[in-house]
Amino acid sequence: MLKTKWLYLGDLALVVVFVSQSAGCTRFGFGVDAGVFDDADDRPSASDGARFDGLATDAFQSDAFQPDTFQPDTFQPDTFQPDTGLEDSFLGDTVSSDANLAAIEFESLSPTLAAEGDGLITVTLTLSTALGVPVGIKVMASDTGTASGADYQFPAGDIVTITAGETSAHLSIQIVDDSTIEPIEFFDITLGTVTPGVAMVGARSSHRIIITDNDPETTMLVVSAATHNCVLNSAGQVKCWGGNASGELGLGDTENRGDEPGEMGAALPAVNLGSSVRVVDLSAGESGAHTCALLSSGDVKCWGYGRTWNEPGYMGYGHSRNLGDEATDMGDNLPTIQLGQGVKVKDLTSSSFNTCVITSDQRAKCWGVGFYGANGNGSSACVGASLLQMGDNLPYLQLGAGARVLKIAMGAFHRCALLDNLKLKCWGWNVVGQLGYEDTNTRGDDLSEMGDNLRYVDLGAGAQVVDVVASTGMYVERPEEHHSCALLSTGQVKCWGGGGYGRLGYGDTSRRGDTPGSMGDSLGTVDLGTGRTAKRIFASNGSTCAILDNNGLKCWGRGAAGQLGNNSQASIGDGSGEMGDDLEPVFLGLGRYARHVSGSFVLWGEGHRCALLDNNEVKCWGKNGLGELGAGNTEVLGDGLGEMQVLGAISL
Repeated sequence: MLKTKWLYLGDLALVVVFVSQSAGCTRFGFGVDAGVFDDADDRPSASDGARFDGLATDAFQSDAFQPDTFQPDTFQPDTFQPDTGLEDSFLGDTVSSDANLAAIEFESLSPTLAAEGDGLITVTLTLSTALGVPVGIKVMASDTGTASGADYQFPAGDIVTITAGETSAHLSIQIVDDSTIEPIEFFDITLGTVTPGVAMVGARSSHRIIITDNDPETTMLVVSAATHNCVLNSAGQVKCWGGNASGELGLGDTENRGDEPGEMGAALPAVNLGSSVRVVDLSAGESGAHTCALLSSGDVKCWGYGRTWNEPGYMGYGHSRNLGDEATDMGDNLPTIQLGQGVKVKDLTSSSFNTCVITSDQRAKCWGVGFYGANGNGSSACVGASLLQMGDNLPYLQLGAGARVLKIAMGAFHRCALLDNLKLKCWGWNVVGQLGYEDTNTRGDDLSEMGDNLRYVDLGAGAQVVDVVASTGMYVERPEEHHSCALLSTGQVKCWGGGGYGRLGYGDTSRRGDTPGSMGDSLGTVDLGTGRTAKRIFASNGSTCAILDNNGLKCWGRGAAGQLGNNSQASIGDGSGEMGDDLEPVFLGLGRYARHVSGSFVLWGEGHRCALLDNNEVKCWGKNGLGELGAGNTEVLGDGLGEMQVLGAISL
């Protein structure tokens, strides 16, 4: 059977491809016509009288065709387009290389950063040379990332067209807000078939989209400090309860809330942060006594305890006075933290004595107690005791050329930053290997240790990190209290640092990350159960928790006050047979599951934990000396048989 294919290369040239098929074989013949088509549609027809360099279609015999008779000087191999089945389409096969063709590729090598709630975003494709014809290319989302089709859409379709005479076009992507609190998600877009004969795919043929969680703006969030908790509701209001010795509840007094009947629910006022203020994110120092709120304006306000260990001003106001313990402290009287001219914040995190923010350009600033280089500024001095240290004088973290920060996890004296290449850099105190560099050397108290000199944490070949947490143990005398964990794109969890009470989840109390050969592929993954993976992780001083792919919540580590939610005071994860399928999920009510978890630590490992549930209720359990469980009493909950099964939600 003889088939004829035409490839039109402009007004002055035509390539004809003869395809002969017989007995399962395919042969090709070629001809070139340099004449001009004489009909209106500029397509070949019998009336055009096209010449084929001595080969006539009516005389062509497939069996008689001899490839050796082909004249190479009349054929340009790179212009040949095989039969793709798309000859009637705008697109043909992907062209891998041709110096004579224009290259189409993504404009940027850096990932595009988006947040849930952003709506429509665009990614730019460029053409190396403007052409007289339109160029179309198909884009495809790969399955190599963690995001699914439920997280994004191509509302204008998956074909991008660069119009004639132009050198760029935009791909529209709709970021879907699923109203769930989740780790960082990502997906890769690759370039596929392109208009044949005029363009090829260039070197930047793949582009990554990273989606950060923006759901505190539309849902709720609960955070915990040493003896108090705060919840951010869907209206952008904040309510706090528990211990209040330093004004950390922000209610203009020092009275505890939640330790006596009638103090919760409608009786618990919202924190006054000023007129027309909406809060979009919240943080509290796990072992400390201060709280910080991110406003919709991109500004930050903090209140509570103003100094610690004779280190004044760690809240960043240039003084050491408590804020929130007097009525005149709050509302419009509470100033915003000075972070620099035009600087706006998109995320914030607090530890016991520090706060770090991620700015709108994905850089980061930190202030507070600087022990062991915790602020990453080449010093161990406290930052924030003087306003001269804040504002434009507060330096950005140096994490390497072009580094963009997605998240910062804060221990008491160490930090880990998740960057847009989905890798980690950590700095600060490192006595038990909590930085993950296979040594115990402190980093960050000398600027030469930061920037490009600060290595990535090795979590194994090809590891991509989508979440990171760090514990905020209070005391240097107990180094085993400090650890870090990473959630990988595979849903696996790896932990390193101090292993006391089994907080790393490896069935022992050994440290990891402090000696050569203890990280990378040698660092195992935490056993979460047969076929189970994690989608969120949380760490407090004595323990670690993970929300699993089936929405179960599992916690391990120190359980001195029942903070593991296992109806006992036993530690979990420090011996064999305690993890994996042997570890029961925390019971939060029939059909209920956790969307977010917070935790605290106080003396001797006794802390509490709170969970924001799928129905927006909050439940807390563990230590309850000052009403931090919001139950109207000071009884410990979660350490006795059957207590979790009858644990009620807090009235908010």
